Amino acid sequence: MFTKNECLSIMKIYPNHRAKLGLGWTRGSSTRCRVPERTSNHGKGKGVRPKGERGLGKRESEVILRKTGSFVQVGSGVCRTCRERLKEMIDTEVRERMTLDDEVTFNLKQVTGISQTQ
Repeated sequence: MFTKNECLSIMKIYPNHRAKLGLGWTRGSSTRCRVPERTSNHGKGKGVRPKGERGLGKRESEVILRKTGSFVQVGSGVCRTCRERLKEMIDTEVRERMTLDDEVTFNLKQVTGISQTQ
């Protein structure tokens, strides 16, 4: 769902279609944060969710799906607190991937006998 198909890079969106379908869409001013309670901790106390200040991005939506199993569509409202929390989750995943890549590279050099100075 979140991977890019190669043929999409050569596709074009005609200006007429973009004008009819792609411009002027808004979430509305009363949209609340749509991040699931497991991640956001909203809904405790009064039960009122905070206002979504911005739209959810693709990477944020992907992280929510992986962590909670709930799909939240791109563009859904997200509050500042959740946006910061999701950014931390993304940064943590990136660091974990980098650490794993470094370990694999280091182990590969040991196996093949390549020196560290090359």
